[in-house]
Amino acid sequence: MAKELFGKGANVNRRPSETINIGPFSITFSWHPETGKPYETFIVNRGKPGELNDALSLLGVAVSKFMQGEDVGQLTVDGEEFLYE
Repeated sequence: MAKELFGKGANVNRRPSETINIGPFSITFSWHPETGKPYETFIVNRGKPGELNDALSLLGVAVSKFMQGEDVGQLTVDGEEFLYE
């Protein structure tokens, strides 16, 4: 039996989300299931591994942390520190 995405019996690790495609880019936004507030975003250049996708991934992390109220002036991802001004 498949789990429901939302509601009773839903996978608690899933959040309501929407993906939009702009040219070769996909941007997914998700919302906190209880508050309805924006929670995180993912940005990718579909099918194109490399530096641009790495940068887009970091941008998504920074935007997500900002939406969650965290300071993005100093961001650590996988042990590597990035500074935003």
